[in-house]
Amino acid sequence: MIYNLIQIPFRIALLPAPPDKVMLGFTIVDIACDVIFLVDMYIKYNHLIIIDKNGDEVVSLALIRSNYVHGQPFKIEACASLPLYYVGNYQVMTLCRLPRLLRSSQLSKYLRSFHTFVQEQTASAAVTEGLEFVKLFLTLVLASHLAAMGLFLISHAEHGDQHGDGANDVTDDVPSWYSHDFVIEQFHGSIGATYLRAFYWGLGLSSFDYMDIHVSKAGETLWFCVVALSGVVEMQLQNFAFYAKMKKLPGFMVRRAKLFFQFQLDCNKGMDAHEIFRDLPQCLRLELFKDLYANLLAPIPIFSMLSPAQLNAVAERLHSKLYLPGDDIIMEGDVGNALYIMKQGLGEKHLRTFQLIVAPVYEGSSFGEVAFFLAKRHSHGVRAVKCCEVLCLTKADWTSAWSSEVCRSRAMCLLCGLCLCGLGQPQLQSQDGHGG
Repeated sequence: MIYNLIQIPFRIALLPAPPDKVMLGFTIVDIACDVIFLVDMYIKYNHLIIIDKNGDEVVSLALIRSNYVHGQPFKIEACASLPLYYVGNYQVMTLCRLPRLLRSSQLSKYLRSFHTFVQEQTASAAVTEGLEFVKLFLTLVLASHLAAMGLFLISHAEHGDQHGDGANDVTDDVPSWYSHDFVIEQFHGSIGATYLRAFYWGLGLSSFDYMDIHVSKAGETLWFCVVALSGVVEMQLQNFAFYAKMKKLPGFMVRRAKLFFQFQLDCNKGMDAHEIFRDLPQCLRLELFKDLYANLLAPIPIFSMLSPAQLNAVAERLHSKLYLPGDDIIMEGDVGNALYIMKQGLGEKHLRTFQLIVAPVYEGSSFGEVAFFLAKRHSHGVRAVKCCEVLCLTKADWTSAWSSEVCRSRAMCLLCGLCLCGLGQPQLQSQDGHGG
């Protein structure tokens, strides 16, 4: 895995057309790696150790094979081992090796397994610290290598293609980080020197700083953003993993925290719109929040009677919250201090007392309206079934949108809308003094 993770990006970026003898050596090693992969799959298919729900080791060959074939690792390994062999153009031959990089996604799992195996054999603190250093060093080197090769490939595509002779002939009118590098100019045409400088830039980009590198093209800028963002998320995960290890937190809590960080990255890249738009003029901020949330609010019945200006005022005051599967969004019996809108994900309304699921909560639907407007307690709870992004509107934010008199009249209009749509009628007719 490590060999493919290093040499495939290197060949694509810096050595697309190697000499014949070098390509022959690459081909021999590639075939040897493919054979090792196939042997590994054969061993897992026939001898993979699995544990059942009772903690007992499964010895049935049929169950072992069925568990492996229907698992996610088999799909990845099968795609990574596709027999894409081609003899001819060296660059095409290298590109045919790209599926082998899929197995690199399993590298962290194998490193953890090796770490666990070593810890089972010895209780030495020095060995454990040494393994932690090796894992950190390997992660740093591989991340810097991939960042370097991606940066060079994008820069060469944007700058070098404008000149027929490649990257080393880029003129002053097309500035690039490698076209004016002192070391590359001193060792003109040296692949080794170019790689070392690219690795230097990649190390700075993915690890500690951007240094004095200057970007001048859209592709380079996007690559910088992707690498930097990935580094921030990885740093969050590593920091939490270290803290969890020091505090000896349960494994399920660590897994849920990592799931939250990954979901946070998918939803909003770890950024808050209110923080980003904070210093913008009010009119521009309203327009931005309108683009973000107005289309989501308009189809909801309780907002259908609002004017565009009022809808924008509500959109500006919405705050995003993230919930993992099983998290309680609304607790049964709590006072309705906020109105909720399911932006993405799936939830369910349930009665905790009777252990009864009342109804699903789909994307684009609102909930908690009656308790919010009537200042009552929620008659049922709402919990997340999938990872959910929920927009919340607190009473303080609602009140700040208009004067108190207008707010009260608007609330009454909204309640009328609820009743007309059949959303609040059951709760309004209840006799136990609880809202929805």
